[in-house]
Amino acid sequence: MKNVPNKMYYAIIVLIKKIYLNYGPKKEGDEIANTIVVDFMSHYIVSSKDYVYLNNVLDNNKHFQKVVNDSNNGLYVYKIIE
Repeated sequence: MKNVPNKMYYAIIVLIKKIYLNYGPKKEGDEIANTIVVDFMSHYIVSSKDYVYLNNVLDNNKHFQKVVNDSNNGLYVYKIIE
């Protein structure tokens, strides 16, 4: 995770907490996808094995597809699909 700034991880965790409090767990993935596309102007999110809850949300949402599963290093890349 050397290439991904810690600030981005912090921002994502804060975002997830905010979404959870406002929308509940069923809409979390939808809101995360929308925020990444609109605010970060990206279609990808990088995660690690340390973010178990985030990985669970992304794995179980129709907007995300896991495109890289490097379980040896615990790194995952998800693509936002329309």
